[in-house]
Amino acid sequence: MNSRNLLVDQIKGIACLLIVGHHLAFYGPMSDLAAPLIAPLNAWLFEYGRMAVYVFLAIGGYLAASKWSTANTFVKRSITEHISHKFWRLAIPYYAAIVLVIFCNELASLWMRHDSISARPSAWQLASHLLFLQDILHYESLSAGFWYVAIDFQLFMVSALLIFLIEKLAPVSWSFKTTRYLALALIVSASLISLVMFSQAHAYDIYFIYYLAAYGIGMIAAYANQLQRPLGYITMLLVSLAYGLALYQEPNLRLSLAWICACILFLSVDLKLRMPASSALLALGQRSYSVFLVHFPISLVVNAFWMQFLPREPGIHLLGMLCAVILSVALAWPFYELFEKRLMRRFHRS
Repeated sequence: MNSRNLLVDQIKGIACLLIVGHHLAFYGPMSDLAAPLIAPLNAWLFEYGRMAVYVFLAIGGYLAASKWSTANTFVKRSITEHISHKFWRLAIPYYAAIVLVIFCNELASLWMRHDSISARPSAWQLASHLLFLQDILHYESLSAGFWYVAIDFQLFMVSALLIFLIEKLAPVSWSFKTTRYLALALIVSASLISLVMFSQAHAYDIYFIYYLAAYGIGMIAAYANQLQRPLGYITMLLVSLAYGLALYQEPNLRLSLAWICACILFLSVDLKLRMPASSALLALGQRSYSVFLVHFPISLVVNAFWMQFLPREPGIHLLGMLCAVILSVALAWPFYELFEKRLMRRFHRS
């Protein structure tokens, strides 16, 4: 594994813990009872922990474009294969998580009444989840993080199609370098349009265009890394100035975080940026998608169990929050091995 992948996995490990912490602080009820002991931390996670999602968006764009910005990407694998692989890479663990969520909701409802517990899904609601369409079709989400899976697929599919069409429709006389410049120019344009017109309008937050500014800056960093170094630096500098001006006019901490993440990934090539080695953090980052999928239903059951069977003392419920984190991470290990690796490997062999 190269140093960039090591850096990415460690950043993802930290980001996924922040998201777990945010959901514990946001949904409660253990966090409400533990508040006298951790009020400042609770408030910080409640307000800022969710912003770690924008780190995943920037990283997602960077990793996807790192493949697309190299020659013969759509010769080695067709566009339908790219999109199909992404769909099943997301869907197989996601479908398993849906089963887990339904089971955990039923179990938690035996012990607790709370807004975070979803009703048993209807057939249409379940079908909308299977196709990543629950938010677009206005069905209640079964789990707190499922919206991100749908958005990630939207962003990947639209970006892949855009780059594929550029390469497919480009005149035969054009070199790959020329089509890469055109792809980069269109990505920059689309990202800036998203930044200026859509990223602050919450009416669009169920569609890819709302998040393209964050995903796109990651893609731009990947393309800039494929350019000759002076041109790569100039590209990132000009894009950063445009982002800086837009964010100065309308401050957005989430998009600022995505921009910082993209800049770190860009600079990691030349500066050999890396974090202090941590095998646990690396492993957590590699399993961050599994943690993301399982942590909410597990936290829901722990919340319900603690409320039903344990005294309502701040220290005991703080321990419950820690228990929810530990159990979520512990379950992510076998979940990753079974659904992200083994079943996915069998699917591609069939």
